[in-house]
Amino acid sequence: MDSSTVVERFRAACDALVYNDSLLLKLDASERSLASKIASYLAGVFPAHHVDFEYNRSGVDPKRVNWGPDCERAEVSLVIPDIIIHRRGESDSNLAVCEVKKIIAGERALECDRQKLRAIKQVFSYFHALLIVLPTGAASSKEVEIEVVQ
Repeated sequence: MDSSTVVERFRAACDALVYNDSLLLKLDASERSLASKIASYLAGVFPAHHVDFEYNRSGVDPKRVNWGPDCERAEVSLVIPDIIIHRRGESDSNLAVCEVKKIIAGERALECDRQKLRAIKQVFSYFHALLIVLPTGAASSKEVEIEVVQ
């Protein structure tokens, strides 16, 4: 599946979040709450895959990567991606990995998530990595940003 199709489907899930759950954004709900809602909407647009929230397994082992000394991760450490789209038990079907951040996270936090996504994508052979930045609280009327991380 090409990048534009994946982004389009993520956009549809984020649009559903904004339309159906705008109160969560206005109330500045937790990142976990928002990411889990996005995952639930993604399940409807990726019917041939499993959409998992905070799934950290590679087979039976926890996912571990070295993802950046600038982010206090100088050695191999456990990673728990916010959302993954894959087929459980098929390591060659890792379609997308996604991190979700609220707009207030700041550039350093976003760069650390980019590093984390790059490492996960490389080590576990995901085809796509995306960073979603959600506007919350006073910024909740702004657009959801979806960045493809290379």
